[in-house]
Amino acid sequence: APVHRLDRDTSGLLLVGKTYAAVRRLSDALAAHGVAKDYLAWVQGECLWSRPKRLEDHLAKRTVGAQGREKVVAGKSRTGGPDEKPASLTVRCLTVREGRSLVLIRLHTGRTHQIRVQLSERGFPLVGDVKYGGPRCEGGLKLHAVRLRVGEETYTALPPWAGPWRPNGRMSEMYFPTAEIEVSPFVPPLVAFVVSFFTSMGGISGAFLLLPFQMTFLGYTNTSVSATNQLYNVFSNPGG
Repeated sequence: APVHRLDRDTSGLLLVGKTYAAVRRLSDALAAHGVAKDYLAWVQGECLWSRPKRLEDHLAKRTVGAQGREKVVAGKSRTGGPDEKPASLTVRCLTVREGRSLVLIRLHTGRTHQIRVQLSERGFPLVGDVKYGGPRCEGGLKLHAVRLRVGEETYTALPPWAGPWRPNGRMSEMYFPTAEIEVSPFVPPLVAFVVSFFTSMGGISGAFLLLPFQMTFLGYTNTSVSATNQLYNVFSNPGG
């Protein structure tokens, strides 16, 4: 039995359990965020996100238009409305070709139409996704579940796209730098505190030393860096 689902017109990998025990084990892994799901998509526009970029929204289903069709929309409030659910993904551009971009996406939540809505909201609707502002395309929606990682096991399947839609390169080239999407945001402040503690006797700012390391090597966001410096200031200068 299928353990999760793919949106209609989305191709690619689907987890299926052959026994009840397998279905239960895989379902528990999904619930515990123990399954990594990566997608490939062609989007309209020239995407400049060569480094992984995390997108955060609150999504809700709405009835729109004179015909009363249902669509998923992104809320405008940062905290989300009562019927809005948090949606999160990380996206990285792999290549740009003739005004369109091939992007790699990792889901952190599994909301209906999540990828389509979140990218469309940033001006990058999916090719073939007329519902959310994308151009029509022969062959349909260009969205494919390309990789599933369950524990230590990884499953891959390149999309069957032909012609200009065929991805260049190998699966090994389609990846996310681990430090940029899987390290907890609490790690930089903790490391900063340790470094600050051992360098404080010499009057050296551990947070200052860590700043280039965080930004250039780990690729942490400004939010994480600010948290690092704030924690350093609290412990090194309690009265400041």
